[in-house]
Amino acid sequence: MDGAFFMMRVFVVSLPQFSSSPSKITTNKSKKPPYHSNLLILQSALLKGFAQTHKIVMPGVGTTAAIEVLLEDDRPCYLIRNCLSLSEQTSIYQDISCRSKYTDNRSKPCMHPTPKTIIFDGNQSTLKFSGGDNIYNTLIVETANDVLKKEAPQKSHQFLTSACSTEPTTMSVGVIRYHVPNGKFPEHIDHCNDNSWVYLLSLGCSANFVVKGPNSEKQLFRFNSGDVLVFDPSSDAAILHGVTSINGDDFPLDCPEDFQQFRFGVQCRVKMQRQRT
Repeated sequence: MDGAFFMMRVFVVSLPQFSSSPSKITTNKSKKPPYHSNLLILQSALLKGFAQTHKIVMPGVGTTAAIEVLLEDDRPCYLIRNCLSLSEQTSIYQDISCRSKYTDNRSKPCMHPTPKTIIFDGNQSTLKFSGGDNIYNTLIVETANDVLKKEAPQKSHQFLTSACSTEPTTMSVGVIRYHVPNGKFPEHIDHCNDNSWVYLLSLGCSANFVVKGPNSEKQLFRFNSGDVLVFDPSSDAAILHGVTSINGDDFPLDCPEDFQQFRFGVQCRVKMQRQRT
């Protein structure tokens, strides 16, 4: 797509400086730090002419979470901008570091380092939990669901409602670390047909991320630290997704040092209870 960025429909915009009168959903997220490259993002958007016809969501500038719906011609996925505050992001990262502190996760030197799956203590590539009593469910899944629940009554999105209205039975968490700037992950479909949903949190440097559905055009967007992408990973949904590159100059202010050197993709795969009737 020649590196073009597609602007998705935005339901919540918190831009006192730029927005005139967007429709709002109160989400009580008032802890977002500014980002180094906000002005560069705005300048790029203006040059591409997006500002003429779209509300621009500036990550880190506003005070509320913002939902963007991707792939509306297919089973949609939901990008929640500013879902986690910097302190919440840091808490997640500290837990990851604690659970892998006895494992050597350093990458071997090479010209083009590949993404590294973080191995947790006990030689495990994923953390597995029964129920929702863990920091990943509390800070990532429940926070995202709180935002989504405010949208569900106002939009007839069947899958949005089912995703955020049930309790998790089991969940697994995997973490991939990407190097700047050449970290990438091939486009793929998950093919997970177990009534699960994926909540993907981005930490550290922003990623250039791509999604595509069977009937939708490919959409490339900047996946910022603290954003969460929620989608159906089933074969039926067939949501293609991947990472094309990492932006080494785009990370939160006053963030952990590793956030300035890497991008971490924290994937929570949550198996939901069947919808109650």
